[in-house]
Amino acid sequence: MKFIAKTQGICCFDQPVQLTTGFGGFTSNIGSLHNRGIELTLGADVVKASRKGEFNWNTNFVFAYNKQEVTKLYGGNKILPADPSIRVGEPVGVLFTQRYAGVNAATGRAMWYDTFGNLAYQVQARDRVVLGPTRIPLFQGGLRNTFSYKGFSLDLFFQYEYGRWASDGQINFLTESQARINNLKAYYDARWTTPGQITWAPRQNVNGAEVKGSGQQSGDRTWFKADYIRLKNILISYDFPQETLSKLKLTNARFYVQATNLWTYSDWFSYDVEFVGTSTGIIPQSKNFTVGLQVGF
Repeated sequence: MKFIAKTQGICCFDQPVQLTTGFGGFTSNIGSLHNRGIELTLGADVVKASRKGEFNWNTNFVFAYNKQEVTKLYGGNKILPADPSIRVGEPVGVLFTQRYAGVNAATGRAMWYDTFGNLAYQVQARDRVVLGPTRIPLFQGGLRNTFSYKGFSLDLFFQYEYGRWASDGQINFLTESQARINNLKAYYDARWTTPGQITWAPRQNVNGAEVKGSGQQSGDRTWFKADYIRLKNILISYDFPQETLSKLKLTNARFYVQATNLWTYSDWFSYDVEFVGTSTGIIPQSKNFTVGLQVGF
């Protein structure tokens, strides 16, 4: 177990300078960041074989928790001018944007909350608030279990993340409510069409933004929880016994079947909860199956 409590520089962010210098800014350490956390690794033989070939069960668990907070910015600033989401007293990666209020049942238009908490069709930069979630997970780790018995082996590896929010450009592109592009079928079917209809999908609009209204992707409307547990790898194998190896004049032989990304539990509804971003056309991770035979002479 390792406890973490350290202060470090906030690296690689833009610090603006007067344009009379010929530059708009430069990349530097712009402040201090305090990290607190725990890293825990546990390993044990749950069932330990007394001799070769008997049942054996080994497990390893990794847990990491990290909470960070900006404690100081250059020049005594409380907010980083180049990125207002970076501010003293908040973690790097905090969600700083306008709050989405849903769809007006009477008109089908998307709504947000302004600075004063009033419903508005159009919001400005001044209406952004710290919403709490972060783009960096609070908890992450993995669990590995290995079972073996008489030459057979089963290896399972799970990984997980908790506390991260994300926005995915691919799914955002397919939920723009614009008549000019294809939409996800579930989103299209849920679109507002009739006054009084209660739904989460605004009415279709060819421009993506209503007259005197903000773009439908504004605010936290496209940000979602990205917590997940994933069976990252499973390996089933069989090691041939020494008697068989001797007959075949081999030093070792193993037959195995392996699968990756076989199962994921998450509320995330886009392609891949591990790889998200503003880009579109990203190819998600695939489920892979491998069958093989390893031999040694």
